[in-house]
Amino acid sequence: MERKISFSWLLIPISILLMLGFALFVERSGISYTVSQRPTHFLDPLPDISSVENSAIQPDCLILFDSEGNQKNSSYNTVIAALNSMKVPHTDVDVSQPSQIEFEKYETIVTTFLLFSRIDSQLDELMAWVENGGKLMLAIRPDNSTFFSRIADSTGIASLSFGIVESNGIEFLTELLPGVNGVQFGETFIDHTSLPVVLDDDVKLHLISADDQEIPILWETQLGSGKIVF
Repeated sequence: MERKISFSWLLIPISILLMLGFALFVERSGISYTVSQRPTHFLDPLPDISSVENSAIQPDCLILFDSEGNQKNSSYNTVIAALNSMKVPHTDVDVSQPSQIEFEKYETIVTTFLLFSRIDSQLDELMAWVENGGKLMLAIRPDNSTFFSRIADSTGIASLSFGIVESNGIEFLTELLPGVNGVQFGETFIDHTSLPVVLDDDVKLHLISADDQEIPILWETQLGSGKIVF
């Protein structure tokens, strides 16, 4: 019997792909790697990396996660693994706990949760932050709700239909990774839920579903002086 695997719960090969894609996003966003030792001090004892990240370096990357969300933190764990492997300092904020997020402290923000109702009171502030030069990555597709629809047009979406659609596989439309342009895989064993969207003409679309629907899966767009990767 053919087995279906949900894209949303981080199938291992897709997890690796997301980590590579996130690494490209980090590089293009200008986030610097942690340098733990100057070359002229190569004979000195190496400092403790955790203390360097936690005290000497002010993180410019903010990860927003939902400890009570039903995506089981899979997207959050993938993002954290990618950042930690590159020793990129970051601050993590749980959006399920009431607090005021200080977007202006960061150059890059990554959302890893579904319910944008969690940050409803600051959605306009978040988009203004992007317009002023911030870089936002939505590492998992949001829930299709009135909360997200308020900002959908700012993320490169021309129109958003009701509900969620089931789609299968992925197809690369660009050289997101070397040699992958035009490559399809997973149509018979990867199924995932996607937003039924039509994108703006100036959006750079990287991935679509490999089925006849050709649902947009991964894209990037400019917003003012900033950038959004969805």
